[in-house]
Amino acid sequence: MQIRDILELAWCNICRRPLRSALSILGMSIGTAALLVMFSLGAGVEQSISRNIGAGSALTLLRISTQATEDGNDDATAGGRGGAASVLDQSDIYRLAALPQITAVTPASSWPIVVKKGNVVAHLTLVGIDMKQAGALGLAVENGQSLLPADTVSGLLQIWLTDDCSNIFAETTFQPQQEAALTTLSGEYLQFSFDVRRWSGEDAAWDMSAEPPGQILTLYVADVLADGFALGYTQTAFADWLSLRRWLLQNRRYTGYNGGPESYDCLLLQVQDATQAIDTAAELRKEGYQVYSAAEYIATFRKQTRLVQAALAIVGGISLAVALIGVVNTMITAFYERIAEIGIFKTLGCSTGDVGRIFLCEAALLGAGGGVWGTLCGWILAKTVSALLPADVPLAFSVPWWLAMAAVVFSTGAAMLAGGYPALQGMRLSPLAAMRGGSVSRRRKSMARKRNHAFWKIGYHAFKRQS
Repeated sequence: MQIRDILELAWCNICRRPLRSALSILGMSIGTAALLVMFSLGAGVEQSISRNIGAGSALTLLRISTQATEDGNDDATAGGRGGAASVLDQSDIYRLAALPQITAVTPASSWPIVVKKGNVVAHLTLVGIDMKQAGALGLAVENGQSLLPADTVSGLLQIWLTDDCSNIFAETTFQPQQEAALTTLSGEYLQFSFDVRRWSGEDAAWDMSAEPPGQILTLYVADVLADGFALGYTQTAFADWLSLRRWLLQNRRYTGYNGGPESYDCLLLQVQDATQAIDTAAELRKEGYQVYSAAEYIATFRKQTRLVQAALAIVGGISLAVALIGVVNTMITAFYERIAEIGIFKTLGCSTGDVGRIFLCEAALLGAGGGVWGTLCGWILAKTVSALLPADVPLAFSVPWWLAMAAVVFSTGAAMLAGGYPALQGMRLSPLAAMRGGSVSRRRKSMARKRNHAFWKIGYHAFKRQS
């Protein structure tokens, strides 16, 4: 028999019992949809976290700080170098820059500032770094301008904003809360102050004689960084450290900077790839440094995500297993209904392989139909749930094309595996036994008679004892 003939026979057999076939396809659809949604949830969460933490040069960046961690807690991504008493200075820069795997080193010190333009007030973090090392650290500007302070802008602090500053809203109660669209302010002048209480509503109740408000200064937005996560910072303004020192000294009341021996909040190190970032972080912790690595954090999170994906896959696999039991039941029932038909096929010269292929093709059509409908329903469900979830809920569903194709192929293959037993039974069936209307051997019939006799005997004695 040709492939076309086998497909036509399989399709006719499915259409012969439409309700039974529809229920089997429905079960496969539910199982496939459950499995697809579970996998898409795990994949979406992993992609969301990886995208929010950073990509590209952020994964090859190491941040060495003088605190236990970035949030003050001790976790797996931070080590220790003597607690708060130890500081990072120029000697650390020289020693780390000599390591062969490190391509760039720059000190970084941070101060909170408040920025205002019109009625828009935004709180940013001002970070002073060596702008000569900015290119090696992965910093790039949208307009392709130089990352060095321009000589044409004298007497003003020049900053470079991260591209996520457009998401900042004013944190004030008496000013109109508008979105701080700072990414459009390249080349403009803004007011700022190192006194973060400026324009927050608290300055109206200040006692001017006790503590005067901080000075309002002017800064120049040199450009916007093309990749705001390149250094692992968000909502940040970068400035050249040598230029920033003068402004810190002039506002030492609020910055606490006295111009003494240079010490830094942290050091930023760039390595060649993410694998070296993880290895270098482990080596530096052994030397007593406190290290944060985005690549290390993502690697740890991916291990946890895979465990969650495995648990979710088991839940979805249970639904699919139940559906496969329905397919097996359907195929076995179809086999017993078509015993005489199989005998006719074999009598007319149909090979045993063709009989098995008919059953396998029928099971494959059931699985493919359930896989296609299940994939479509799962994709619609994933998109609907993603649209209904609030923006602050860290859940995401991702259904890439390869996952949809894998769901259909897996559903088809699983259904063919479930139809293997009926196909094997049809191949083993002798034409003579099939033409007589039975596929069971004499031995099996004898065993069935004995079981029936034992059943009735037990029932008879139980009824007799009760009476």
